[in-house]
Amino acid sequence: MLTIRPAIDVDADLLPEIERSSGELFRKIPQLAWIADDDVQSATRHREIIQQGTAWVALSESELIIGFLSAEVHMIDSTVIRAHHLAAGAKGGLKKKVLAVQKVALRPRSTSFQMRTDFLSELK
Repeated sequence: MLTIRPAIDVDADLLPEIERSSGELFRKIPQLAWIADDDVQSATRHREIIQQGTAWVALSESELIIGFLSAEVHMIDSTVIRAHHLAAGAKGGLKKKVLAVQKVALRPRSTSFQMRTDFLSELK
């Protein structure tokens, strides 16, 4: 079973490589291949977003980070590591959870308790 939890500071060092891995998926689409060579966010930047409370990670059953979602005021970056994207995404499990996080993350921050409640209800 996949789990999504808030990202913590120690996760930040792993996220740039996961982002790079995800970017490789775009090489298969000629019009989007440039994304694979685009810069990724630094671990420092990930830490800043984590400290804002707007970053989540997706964990495999063995507790490995296989994807992440970071949200800012007007931007969302959701990234899933390639191997797990192909394996888990086909069933819709990870995709459904990531979309639920995105939906909740886009809501105003002033409803943090409601946001948590809505997030949990989206996963059911």
